Amino acid sequence: MPGWRRLSSFFSLNFIIILAFLIITALLPLIWSSHGVLHILSIIYMYATMTLGWSTLAGFVGEVSFGHHVFFGLGAYTTALLWLNFRLGIPALPISGVVSLAFAVVVGLLFKRISGVVFTIATLCISEVIKSLFLNWEAVGAGIGLQLNPLPRIPMITYYYTILAAMVIEAFLAYLIRKSRYGLALFAIKNDPTAAQCLGIRVIKYKILFLLFGAFFEGVAGGFYALLVCHIEPLTAFDVMLMLNMQLIGLLGGIATIWGPIVASFLFLLAAQYVIIQFKEIQIIIWGVIMISLIKFMPNGLAGVLRRRI
Repeated sequence: MPGWRRLSSFFSLNFIIILAFLIITALLPLIWSSHGVLHILSIIYMYATMTLGWSTLAGFVGEVSFGHHVFFGLGAYTTALLWLNFRLGIPALPISGVVSLAFAVVVGLLFKRISGVVFTIATLCISEVIKSLFLNWEAVGAGIGLQLNPLPRIPMITYYYTILAAMVIEAFLAYLIRKSRYGLALFAIKNDPTAAQCLGIRVIKYKILFLLFGAFFEGVAGGFYALLVCHIEPLTAFDVMLMLNMQLIGLLGGIATIWGPIVASFLFLLAAQYVIIQFKEIQIIIWGVIMISLIKFMPNGLAGVLRRRI
């Protein structure tokens, strides 16, 4: 009975925290409507959305991708083209997600038989190939990129609620998947794919499904970014630093957790502003040291630290 009470109180606490977060984030623009604050929070939610897409594949299935930023870039270019040709703003975001998802189908089928380090390297290679393609593709501006002209006249509060909704929907779907009957299958795949295959679990199917899940929301985040900054070029849209940032946020918050990447996005973006301003020339070295330290001393991130204390 005491164990049941403790479990009940834990879930009640989780529910209260989630409810409080949703209420605060929903009401914040009505209380504090500063353009700068809403812009920063929108970027934080964008990174949380991106990281959740990456960490579900890494944390639920055990496959670490080094090329998830390619879906972000494709989503950004799709939204930019839809705006330039059809003046589609926010409605372009789900379309961008579908385009990234379609490309993920191709990637998933190409790499369905590989895993581990080979999968990691293969995803990085495909992202570099796509970046090179866009750098030389005149139809999409080549190295110069695309300027959204005329500029989208979308209120910042609309940007804020759009990316907040995307993040909440993604987190909710990831939670439902983890708590569903597929949760045990995912646990088995992550711990021993070979044994899971012998038990009749379709490992390849789950790997591709989570690749598609992450790709869709990466595409939505990329499209959101294109509308927010109004200019897209390959070196930014397909920047490997995006992937590094996702990994750092995932490691800091805790891979395979739902709330971890959201909390870590706040901490990371605040720290990133300081590092970029003060140590721009050596920021990659700093992030590398931080990543190694997290792997060594906090392998389960903030979620693991808090779990040990509860």
